[in-house]
Parts: sequence; structure tokens; C-alpha cells
Amino acid sequence: MIVAWFAVGSDNKPHIVNSHPAHVVTDSIGVVAAADRSNRALPVIVGLAMPPARTLQPPPIACRGKCDDRAQTRTLPTPLHTRQHSYGGFPRASVPSQSGVQRETALMSNEHQRWMDQAVDEARAALLHDDVPVGAVVIHNGDIIAARHNERELTGDPVAHAEVLALRDAAARLGTWRLDECTLYVTLEPCAMCAGAMVNARLGSVVFGATDPKAGAVVSHFGLLQGTPLNHAVPTTPGVSAEECGELLRTFFRSRR
Repeated sequence: MIVAWFAVGSDNKPHIVNSHPAHVVTDSIGVVAAADRSNRALPVIVGLAMPPARTLQPPPIACRGKCDDRAQTRTLPTPLHTRQHSYGGFPRASVPSQSGVQRETALMSNEHQRWMDQAVDEARAALLHDDVPVGAVVIHNGDIIAARHNERELTGDPVAHAEVLALRDAAARLGTWRLDECTLYVTLEPCAMCAGAMVNARLGSVVFGATDPKAGAVVSHFGLLQGTPLNHAVPTTPGVSAEECGELLRTFFRSRR
């Protein structure tokens, strides 16, 4: 490699101050042309003259025993995550490494569980005033901005479902009725009234626990959050902590019969 450095002198002209032996032409921007001792042109990159590129040859493969001129073949080891594993003498299927999608799904599942636990706590609070134990929380940017439970018996308000109350609180907190950056977690599949409120709020997504075979309007009946015939679709994740949410409701209604 041939390197030429220059500096601008008092005469306002470039002067080479350090270079390896070569034919070098300079300008105000540095080295603009260079040649080696055999007068072959060398490529130049702003002050740096480089010799022609050389092709790197792979290292020779060592042979054990008798070798000939034919190319030697090496067998690469099988990647660890695809090797066959044997347990008790019986081979088992290959064990693939966990993919990025699987890891992301696991993280999302943990996130859903975390927030649904908060909704279940709200549902239990409804039992203190004989309301059906349904709880809801609204999440915005990783924080709970609203947490409510059913209050029909407590307030005498026919529309005081957990979802409606939580949506109202969330809108008041954010100062807008549009909740497209929010996720609502609720322990029971929303009814037609609550699903309609979610559409009107342009809710970002909803996650619910137990299905409601009688009055559910999301997956059990109507499909109101699918965007047809209404003008907004709400992405839905059902069945998070479904058994726990369902048992809370079953215990409540058994105690009233």
C-alpha cells in the first residue's frame, strides 16, 4: 500500500510531507494520481493510493494419511439446535431453536396475563355491592389509565357496565373520545352495548377472558367488532385467563340460586 500525506505550505501550494516511494501527483485535495515502481496506475481515495486488490486464497486443508491432488471435502458439524436427541434409547424429533416470532408471542402472552390480572381484581371489587363480577382496565403506552367494574346495582344505572365506565374514564384522562392507541382488557366477552361503545371510541384493540354464550356480541353472536356492518374494526384477543374469569362468574350466580 502506498500512502501520501500532504500539507499546504506558506506558498499556498500542497507539499508531500510523508509518503512511501512511488510516483505521486498531488492537488489541493490530496493525492489525485499514483503509480507504483513498475509505472502501473494505482487507485486513489482522497489522499490514499492503494495497490491493486489481491484475491485471498483459502488456506490449504491438512490431510491425514495419503492425499492426492483432488479437492478435499470437509463435513461441517450439524448445528446444535437441529441435532437428534435420544432419551432412554429412543430417538426424539429434532429440537429447533426458539424463533423470534415464538419469543415475541410469549412476551405478548405474558403482557396479556399481566393486565388481565388487574381486570380480575376489578371484577372481584364488584362483589362488594352485589354486582355481576366483571372488571375492565384500559392500557395506554404501557400504563393503566382507567380501571372499572360493573356498577349497575350500586348506581341504578342500566348502562354502568365495566367497559362503558372504563372507556369514559380513559377518554376523560386523554382528553379525547378517540381511543385508537388504547387496549381494553375485560374479564367477560362484551355485550352489544359495550361492543358498540368500543366501535364509537375507535378503540385500538380489546382482550377478553371468558366468552358469553348468551349475550356476547364479539365471537358468540353478531361479530360487531369485525368492521361489518359497522365502520370500525377492533382487533380482538379472546380467552385470556378464561377459566379464572369464568369461574368467578359461575361462583357468583351459583350463590344467588
